[in-house]
Amino acid sequence: MLPESISRLIAVARRRLVTMDLLRRLAAAVGIVAAAGALLLGVARQIVITWAEPAVIIAGIVAVVGVVVFTLARPPTASVTALEIDQRLDGKDQLSTALELARKEPPNDLERRQISRSASWAESRSMEGFGSVAPSRRLVVLGVLALVAAFALAIPSSTADAKQAEREEIAGTLDAIASQLETEAQK
Repeated sequence: MLPESISRLIAVARRRLVTMDLLRRLAAAVGIVAAAGALLLGVARQIVITWAEPAVIIAGIVAVVGVVVFTLARPPTASVTALEIDQRLDGKDQLSTALELARKEPPNDLERRQISRSASWAESRSMEGFGSVAPSRRLVVLGVLALVAAFALAIPSSTADAKQAEREEIAGTLDAIASQLETEAQK
């Protein structure tokens, strides 16, 4: 059986890893969708693509929901978390070894001492030095730049929008004339 201090440290680290993965993946997904959206919206400023803005919005929503579902559905295992703790907090494989030894039934005296030593090491550990929860600054800056570009291309009207409005006005005028001709023909 795994001591409480090790279980607690693994649980805290697992939550931290999930948060780190979620934020990193969200920043990357939003940046990629925003960059592709900016490209599509840039083309839509010259060529009439009526579905460009809704497609970018839907892609952004799908990306965010997909990343959240994927990250929360696949949290790191206890073994992976123990290895991360050992690497990030200089555990010298104590936690991962204790986790493997605790799974063995029943552990012998040497294994129990190793688990006990790892438990006392885990008691004195905090998440300081484990790593920042925030994604890298470069990733965030690139994502923000892509979002700004996408908004800058989506908000102001473009020549393609003006052409589409002109086409719709002509179509409306033609429909009105056709209806008028039909009513006159029926008289």
